[in-house]
Amino acid sequence: MNPAPLYGDHPVREFAVCEFISVNPVTQLRVAKWMGGSRGTVHIFNGRTEYIEKYYDVIANFLSCGFNVTAHDWRGQGLSTRNEEYPSRCHIMDFDEHQNDARAVMAHFSDMAGPHYLFCHSMGGAIGTRYIAENDGIKAAMFSAPMYGIHLSPFLETFRPIIFKMMKSLGLQWMTAPSTKDINYELHARFKNNLLTSYRPSWDQLIKNVTDDPDLQCGGPTYYWSNAAYKEMEALSKVKRIKTPALMFLGTDEKVVSPNAIHERMKIQDNWRLVELKNGRHECYVENDEIRKEFWLNIDLFLDQFS
Repeated sequence: MNPAPLYGDHPVREFAVCEFISVNPVTQLRVAKWMGGSRGTVHIFNGRTEYIEKYYDVIANFLSCGFNVTAHDWRGQGLSTRNEEYPSRCHIMDFDEHQNDARAVMAHFSDMAGPHYLFCHSMGGAIGTRYIAENDGIKAAMFSAPMYGIHLSPFLETFRPIIFKMMKSLGLQWMTAPSTKDINYELHARFKNNLLTSYRPSWDQLIKNVTDDPDLQCGGPTYYWSNAAYKEMEALSKVKRIKTPALMFLGTDEKVVSPNAIHERMKIQDNWRLVELKNGRHECYVENDEIRKEFWLNIDLFLDQFS
């Protein structure tokens, strides 16, 4: 075992087993697990820039419902291996890299009690969707605002491919995408207009996480990452019906990922159910009490079908 640190002062930290695992000779992922459940295991696939500690409350909820839980940091963020040249930026060349991460994580936790479930947010939703389309062993999945498309202005949507080609020709593909910086979104956005949550205590906690423990900070994506993400989203749009049942959450105030792309996927999936959360922004699991109550009520009802 190669121990890894966990930060923060949440009660669930005390019961975690946290370590580094190797995906290849140059890439390590930080992974954590919580044992003791009798209803199976929930594996958390988090979003871009995120880290294990951000999901402490989500982990606590699944533990209280009788599940084991695992969580990890994708390469390029959290305490997992980052790009040496620009460690503060999210960077990959191809989303196959994240599928390698996912397979490594699931193999590492394969001996944990089943049934096995996925809980996926945003970028993790794109990774999780491809994972269940290509791999067996997942009983059911839960998706929070999955990244099947990006919420862009019509202008940027039209000219995005041209912009990437131009940046690449100028040798600027390592720059961060427009409106992003080399620090977490929470550290340069203002609460009033932020895209993540309308709940001030959650917003303040997100800031505290990356302020208290700067190693967790992660800024904008490189143009390389953005190009890889768009290729992955286009490929996902062509994936036919997935047999794994799923529960989908989408806030009515979503402005990070594309609601239209999510609705298009729902047209294909007669075994998936969509829950639209009124006034919810991108991260409904850290929204106000009313939204979170509806969020978890639907998860409870969904999981009761299987265990």
